[in-house]
Amino acid sequence: MSSPLLYVNTRVVSGIAIPLPMQTSYLREYCTRRGLRFALPTVEYGFGNSYPVFKKVLTLKKTTVLISTSLILPSAASFDWSIFLVRSSSESRFHLVMERKICSLFELANYMVKSSINTDILSASAKQLNHA
Repeated sequence: MSSPLLYVNTRVVSGIAIPLPMQTSYLREYCTRRGLRFALPTVEYGFGNSYPVFKKVLTLKKTTVLISTSLILPSAASFDWSIFLVRSSSESRFHLVMERKICSLFELANYMVKSSINTDILSASAKQLNHA
């Protein structure tokens, strides 16, 4: 059995960065519960809207990728997910652990685009309520 690739990063979400040790611990527990071999994660340190490590992960074929939560992934506003909305030949599976979601690259891209739209709608609604 090959080890899944664990991806963690330091992206700030709502002013808070999920600590890397916390993400790693959560992924280690997930591996234990699922009977998956644990390996240290691939770490991406945040530099604005630059995601070179994540882009490389997206190009891997037949890989199981574990991600603590979709919140650490780039939003549609800062990353062109549309290029992955074309049915990809990648057979990789992406586990969004906190969301309890396992998906293909196409499904991940679709989920991220829809999540960004919903977040934009909620943000716009909140701004309208604050100005009312």
